[in-house]
Amino acid sequence: MINNKDRTNVDELVEEIIKEEPIINNSKKDQLKALIYKLIDKIMSKKKQKFYLYKQLKGHILPLTNCAFNKNGDYFITGSYDRTCKVWETISG
Repeated sequence: MINNKDRTNVDELVEEIIKEEPIINNSKKDQLKALIYKLIDKIMSKKKQKFYLYKQLKGHILPLTNCAFNKNGDYFITGSYDRTCKVWETISG
């Protein structure tokens, strides 16, 4: 965990990631830096997250085996032991 005594040098971290990960190149450097700063802010904040049950969807007879969201998060698909897959709209269910 990051604390006041142990500060992360973001520039060095970005350079290390770019060297280690062939899929990330210099053109993504600014995006990567912004993501790391967001992560540091999130870790440093003492704010507790409160999660709650928003909606319960029932569409399969047997337990789920998989769930995956699309890139935008507005749709997801579930797979079940009942040998069916269902596509769901995230907001409406």
